[in-house]
Amino acid sequence: MTYSVRVINSLDIEKLIEIERSAAQAFLNIPELAWIAGSPVLSADTHLELIVNAYSFVIVNEQDQPVGFLYAKKQGQDFYIIEMDVCRDFQ
Repeated sequence: MTYSVRVINSLDIEKLIEIERSAAQAFLNIPELAWIAGSPVLSADTHLELIVNAYSFVIVNEQDQPVGFLYAKKQGQDFYIIEMDVCRDFQ
């Protein structure tokens, strides 16, 4: 299967929330971090804010369906990851 990277748009937000929930399930295998699986995910409003104010990239399959995403910010000469998630099935 081929994947590509593109800029996130607001139509992706619902799927990004699903991806974050799915990704968090990986922590169930680590007892000390299992609490993450039940933690809240980014809200739709937060996603929209990050799309507007940060670097925002989504990894999509051949049908343009998101399977992972990344938000980051540049500060000076550094690049900081704010959030990164990959659907559990693709980890």
